[in-house]
Amino acid sequence: MNGLDRIVSIENGIFREGNQWLDKAVVVIYNPVTDEEHICYSDSVVFPDEYVESARKIGFDTMTVGQVMAEAGYVKNRKDPYLTISGISRQIYLETAIQKLVKQIE
Repeated sequence: MNGLDRIVSIENGIFREGNQWLDKAVVVIYNPVTDEEHICYSDSVVFPDEYVESARKIGFDTMTVGQVMAEAGYVKNRKDPYLTISGISRQIYLETAIQKLVKQIE
């Protein structure tokens, strides 16, 4: 990993918290020079239970909750359900999380 000073990894997922499903990203920034790893979560968006359960029944390996919501007409874009649900795109959620983490480690 010569020449790299930071590695950024992002993975979105659905988490059951309390009585609701939350979709959010886990952001990791790794410094290969110091071997330090920094982690934060993006703000989350609530995904209705019925769509999560439908996707689970079909199988998460072949169906996403975003696809189920789009096919049902609940969201406009299966790849960015955040925009329909919250009015803010997934990209903004991710950028905000990364910026927050960078501020914490600098």
